Amino acid sequence: MITTINMPMLQSAFVQFHAYIVVTSVLRIMKNCYWILITFVICSCKQDDDSTNHIKNTSINLQMLEEGQRSMFLRLDGNCGLPESYGYTQDTLVLEVFEENSQLQFREYFTYGSPLFETSPDPIIYPVHIHENFILIPEREQSTLFFFYGNDTIFTNPEPEIDLQQEGCMPMKDGQIFDGDAIAFLPEFALHDISLQKQTVVSCVPVIFELEAYLCYRNGKLNLSYTLGSGFPTISFQGWRLVE
Repeated sequence: MITTINMPMLQSAFVQFHAYIVVTSVLRIMKNCYWILITFVICSCKQDDDSTNHIKNTSINLQMLEEGQRSMFLRLDGNCGLPESYGYTQDTLVLEVFEENSQLQFREYFTYGSPLFETSPDPIIYPVHIHENFILIPEREQSTLFFFYGNDTIFTNPEPEIDLQQEGCMPMKDGQIFDGDAIAFLPEFALHDISLQKQTVVSCVPVIFELEAYLCYRNGKLNLSYTLGSGFPTISFQGWRLVE
């Protein structure tokens, strides 16, 4: 008996087989592309990590500075004695430590979205020199946190010479606003939602600006950098408080 070959069915089967081969090949190619893409993303992430100089979420410790430390600060302003005027400006400042050519550096920058980022988008970088009981920051003129500090030396484990009391937003000594090159002790400082205890306080020395300005720190942690200036109806203040 002779079997008749159904040509249309044979052609249909051939077309289906060919389509199967094509689809299988395409799926194999897509699978390979998927893994190539995953590998590329992983490598890119690693390169991004490397480019950040290993910055991690470790607060800056002035007593033990090392690469990778980072602290964030929020900007607060208002008028002394008028609590209703106190408020944050939505500005965030980042201070990082990194190493370049065997020299530790501070890097300051405003986060994207901060109002000050619009006018100052570029980071400020300046060296910091470590010594046994102090650090030196000689090139601090462009720093947001240290620009007013006339002395390039910050003693990291000092013995306070005088005691202060708080009046409004002002550190006071014997009824006078504190200034000069003395290292002071402030048992408590409270302003808006800031509450600090047992702070070492240093002022801007020598007096080269028409303002009063202070650094408040304890155990190597810079808690507050702020300035006082003329304002209406009272003295104005603006500063940067550490984000815990």
